[in-house]
Amino acid sequence: MNLASRMESHGVTGCIQVTQATYDLLGDHYNFQPGREIEVKGKGLATAYLLRSSGSET
Repeated sequence: MNLASRMESHGVTGCIQVTQATYDLLGDHYNFQPGREIEVKGKGLATAYLLRSSGSET
């Protein structure tokens, strides 16, 4: 729960941000921006990735 809260509070408006674990599962199938470090209270630094737009918006 704490990680989800931090991901939300450090998120970028209009973007989908995922954890390292999700990136590891989806990185070969989707285009992500390079990871950035965010502070997670009680856990230290965690890497977060932003999903890039595919450019095929309708």
